Amino acid sequence: MVGCGDPTAPPTITSVAFDAHAVTLLIDDSVATHVTVRNSAGATVNSSAVSYSSSAGFIASVDNAGKVKAVAAGTATITATIGDVSDQLNVTVNWPPVQSVDLGIANPSVFVEDTVPTTIAVVNSKGKPATNAPPTYTTSDPAVATVDALGRIVGVGTGSATITATSEGVSDQVQITVAWPPIVSIAFSRDTATLLLDDSLATTVVVMNSRGRVAKNAVVTYGTSASTTATVDANGRIRTFATGTATISAKVGTLTDDLRVTVVPHFTSIGLGEIHTCGVSGIGGVWCWGSDASRQLGQPQQVMCGNSQCSMVPIRVPGNQKFVSVTGGAWHTCALTEAGAAYCWGYNSLGQIGNGAIANAAVAGPTPVTGGLTFTSIKAGRWHTCGITTANEMYCWGWDEWGQLGTGTPPTPRCDWGSTQTPCSPVPMKVVGNHTWVAFEAMEKTTCGLTNAQTILCWGLGVGGTESTECQNDLPTNNCTRTPLLQASGATFGGLLTTNLMICGRSAAGGLTCWGFAYFGEFGNGVAIVNSPTPITAAGGATFAQSVGGRVHVCARQAGGAVQCWGQGDYGSIGAGAPDRLVPTTIAGGITFSALFGSPQAGHTCGLSTAGRAYCWGDGRFGQLGDAAALNRYQPVLIKLAR
Repeated sequence: MVGCGDPTAPPTITSVAFDAHAVTLLIDDSVATHVTVRNSAGATVNSSAVSYSSSAGFIASVDNAGKVKAVAAGTATITATIGDVSDQLNVTVNWPPVQSVDLGIANPSVFVEDTVPTTIAVVNSKGKPATNAPPTYTTSDPAVATVDALGRIVGVGTGSATITATSEGVSDQVQITVAWPPIVSIAFSRDTATLLLDDSLATTVVVMNSRGRVAKNAVVTYGTSASTTATVDANGRIRTFATGTATISAKVGTLTDDLRVTVVPHFTSIGLGEIHTCGVSGIGGVWCWGSDASRQLGQPQQVMCGNSQCSMVPIRVPGNQKFVSVTGGAWHTCALTEAGAAYCWGYNSLGQIGNGAIANAAVAGPTPVTGGLTFTSIKAGRWHTCGITTANEMYCWGWDEWGQLGTGTPPTPRCDWGSTQTPCSPVPMKVVGNHTWVAFEAMEKTTCGLTNAQTILCWGLGVGGTESTECQNDLPTNNCTRTPLLQASGATFGGLLTTNLMICGRSAAGGLTCWGFAYFGEFGNGVAIVNSPTPITAAGGATFAQSVGGRVHVCARQAGGAVQCWGQGDYGSIGAGAPDRLVPTTIAGGITFSALFGSPQAGHTCGLSTAGRAYCWGDGRFGQLGDAAALNRYQPVLIKLAR
C-alpha cells in the first residue's frame, strides 16, 4: 500500500499547452497544431489522450490529431484537453485576397439611352471567385456614360469613356464609345391642317430612332411650298398670310414628311345684330362680340361697355355644331347649320328664340328651334326671327305686335311688352299665302320677302293695308298688315334690301329702286328726308355688285370691290367720316371687298376683303366692331383674330 505523499507514487498530468497562442489562416487553409503535455515531475509526456474541440466549427474545425482547417471567415477558439487540464488556441480565418479582376462587355459600342450589362470575374488567391469582394464601378466621364453598382452602363451622351471595376485595389477597365441611334422615321402629328388667315400653329413632329425611341438629337429643318400663303419658322410654327394651300415639309437627313395646310378666311359669313356682331369662321365655329346684355354672345362676359356687359373681341360660342350662317337681332342671335337646323340664343321674352318657351330669362347657348324644320336661310329682326325652308316656305316666330310674323291673324300667345300684352309666338309659324320665297329681310316691325316670281311682298308696319286697329301712330302712315302685301306693283326684282324704314328692290344689273321713309339721305339721291310710298330710283341710278342696308344707311360694293355708303354718318356708318352723306360716298381705307354684311337693326357694317380679312366700321360703342375697343370707327377696322 502506498501512503499519501509517498514519493514512490506515479507523477500526474499538470499542464497541456499549445505551441502558439494564436494563428491566422485563410479559408481552405489547414494547420497541424502541437501541444506539450507535462506532469507533476516537470517532465514532458507523450500522450495520445489529448482531445480537441472548436468553439465555432463552421469557422475553424479541428480533428482528433489537432489539425485545424479554416472553413469560413471569422474567429474560433480551439481547445486541447487532457484530464482536467486544457489550453486554447485563438484562430482567425480570413478570406483569400483578390488576385485578379476581369471586366467585360459584349459590345463596346453603346447607344445613347441604352442600358448595357457588363460581365465581371473577381478571383482570389485560391483561384476561386472572391464572392466576398464585390467590385465598385466608376466612369471616366459621366456626361458620356454612367455605371451603377451592378455594372450596368447607361449611354448619356456621345463620346468615349472608360469604365473601371475595382476590388481590393485590383482593377480592370473597358473602353466604350457612345453614339446616338440611327434615325429611322419623321412624321408630323397630322397629315392636314385647316388654319384661319392671319393665324399661327405650332406643329408637332415626331422623329424616331432605331431603338424605338424619340430621337432627341434630331435637328429638324422646315420648308414651305408657298411662302405667300404660309411660312414656317425654325421651330415649326406655321403662320398664314393668304388664303389658299401650302405644303409644309419637315426634314431630317434624307427623311421627310409633309403637312398639307389649307388657309381659309377668318370669317366666311358675318351676321350683325343691333349692338353685337357674330361671324362664322372658316372652320365652322361661330364667334360673337359686342353687347352681351342678354347672353347673345353665347357665354357670359364681365367687361362693361357703357351699361352693358360686352366683349370687344370675338369669343367662341360654345358647342360642337358646324354653322354656315349667323344673324343677330336686338339682343338675340340665331345660326344655321350645314344640315339646315336653326339654333338661337339670347333674349327670349317675346319668343324670338323659337324653342317653344317665353321667358324673361336669357337662353345662354345655342338652342334648337322647335318644329323640326330644315332651313336654307335665317334672319333675325329686332325682336323676331324668320327663315326660309327647303320647301321655299317662310316661317317666323317672336314679336308680332305689328303683324311682322305674317300669320294672317294674331297668334294666341301674349307676351309682356312693357306694361302691355302683345301678340307673339315662341314657335315657328308659317307665313300665309302660297308664295315661293327665295330671299327676305326682317326689320324691327316689318318683314319683306322676294318670291321666285321676282316680286316683293311685305307685312307688318308701314307697308300698306287696312288693319289699322293693329297699328299705333308710329309713322306718318299708320298702316300695317298681317298678310303679305305686294309692293311696287308691276315691278320685278332680282334682289332685296331694307333699312329699318326703307325697302329697296335690286335689279338684275344691280340698280336700286326704293320706297318708304328716309330721314338721313338713305335714298342716296341728294335729299335727306324722303317719304315715298311709291318706288323711285335710288343712288342716282348707280349699279352695284352687292348692296346691304343698315338701320339708317346703305352700303354697296362695286364690281371691282370698292365700297360706297350713304345715309346717317354720326356713328361712322358711312365709313368716310362723321357727316351724313346724301349720295354714294367711297369709304376710306382703300380696301377692296368681296362681300358686305348689314342689318336693318345695325348702325355698323362689316365686310370681307378680297384678301379674306374681316373688317367693320360704324357704331362701335358696345364693342360690336371687334377691334378690341368700344369706339365708333369712321373707316374700316380689322376684326381681331378669332382663336
